[in-house]
Amino acid sequence: MSAKDHNAIILVGGPGQSMLRKASGHPVCLLPIPGKKSLLQSWMDTLKSRMNVRKACVVTGRSEDVETINTHVRSLTEMQEIDISIHADRASHRGTAGALKDFVESRDDFDDVIMIEGNRIPPEYPEKLLCDEFQSNEVMGILGKSSQDETAGMILMKRRMLDLVPDLGFFDFKEQLIPRVIDSGSKIVVKEITRRSVRLSTPSTYLKQLTEFATAESCEGMGPFVSQSAHVDPGSVLGKNVIVGDNVTIMGGCLIQDSVILEGSVIESDSTLVRSIISRNSRIEEGTSSIIDPYNLDTARTEVLKRRIV
Repeated sequence: MSAKDHNAIILVGGPGQSMLRKASGHPVCLLPIPGKKSLLQSWMDTLKSRMNVRKACVVTGRSEDVETINTHVRSLTEMQEIDISIHADRASHRGTAGALKDFVESRDDFDDVIMIEGNRIPPEYPEKLLCDEFQSNEVMGILGKSSQDETAGMILMKRRMLDLVPDLGFFDFKEQLIPRVIDSGSKIVVKEITRRSVRLSTPSTYLKQLTEFATAESCEGMGPFVSQSAHVDPGSVLGKNVIVGDNVTIMGGCLIQDSVILEGSVIESDSTLVRSIISRNSRIEEGTSSIIDPYNLDTARTEVLKRRIV
């Protein structure tokens, strides 16, 4: 079964803010992951190489993020083979299924749809969704799961499935739409498409993705991964599981491991950062030491928050 006639819709966040969004000051879909400039780039690579999708729509619940995401997409020159468009969901509090229905109904060129939860790490073998069972009239969708029976954040669905979503009010995809499909007599076929599903919503899950969940397919080795526009003093040591973003400056004598430094930040000399996320355009004072408890990553820390380390 081919994916050429399918459109992909990537939902990248509602009107609220997750802990990770607040911590990084950045849309979660634009955060870097090992071997990729962003989570969104990883999804586009997956759709192009594994699903043969040529058209993808990114839908955000935050209108202020549209230009930021657009700018990022334009910087991904290798994505020119995919027609990517960015859209804002204007209706607040509609839920995942409600937002999806509102968007698809505004477009005449959508039939079968690949819906993606854009804050998850892409699955390892998503092509398993493209199975012959989808052609059955009884089947409304093919839902992806992990080998541990976690939702994988990806479903191939028929447009008519959204007819079951009310025109007004909140309506969740997993908790409300899927049970309604089953109650209607139709079927949802479940396929394993990954070994482990990782949803990035808190600083801890993001850092654990770097240190525990990065698979051999996602990158070569465990880093460090340093942007070409970053400047790292040769007197500093970057260990494994480190991502250094665009236009970052790291002065001499620093030790950094299991951490992410987002674009535009300056790390002054003799600083030690372990299991830390540095938000965009931050300046970390000389001699800062941040060694975060890996079992307590999401607890507020007044001392380090003053230095914009979260």
